[in-house]
Amino acid sequence: EARSRVGVVMETAEQSTIASDRLKPVSRVLYDAPRLSRHWLEFMRFLAGYYHRPLGETLVHALPPRLRSAKPLPKAIRAAESRSPA
Repeated sequence: EARSRVGVVMETAEQSTIASDRLKPVSRVLYDAPRLSRHWLEFMRFLAGYYHRPLGETLVHALPPRLRSAKPLPKAIRAAESRSPA
């Protein structure tokens, strides 16, 4: 049985040049989690290149602990995040 992991979807496409056995299915989207800004994602790409680390590893380690979990966020956090600019 495959393990379930939290990840960040960077883009979607109808077709890919990446072999299908290397692609991971998305089983659930955490709609209650705040969106990651384009600027933050660009910074993560920079850091991954600078430190010579995989982008996915860089992203996961940069997320707050509550976003690394598949558990729903508490309502107070969701409300605060929905008011902050992206």
